[in-house]
Amino acid sequence: IGSLNRFADPSCVLELIVVVPPGDEEALQLSLAQGFGLSLRPTFAVRVMNDSQVLSRSDRGDYDSLMPSAELSENGGRGTGYRISMLLKLGIARHVSTRFYLTLDS
Repeated sequence: IGSLNRFADPSCVLELIVVVPPGDEEALQLSLAQGFGLSLRPTFAVRVMNDSQVLSRSDRGDYDSLMPSAELSENGGRGTGYRISMLLKLGIARHVSTRFYLTLDS
């Protein structure tokens, strides 16, 4: 966030949406309230959302229907984190108010 705040043209960043696992929102909100420990607060809005807010139950159902059956028995098996990450990157589009958006991974 510090690099984005420092180097990005303020007219290019309307909002930063941070997607976290359910239960992690409170800790991130606290960090946000404290300015993320930065000397200069971000010049853009920051919104925190959890996975469940980005992907609905029907999205999860679609995910399960596309999962190879052998991997479903293993609670998702290999690649589950990667697949969910890709779905979140697509699903966040419903929450973005601009014509374009950029996704970043930590």
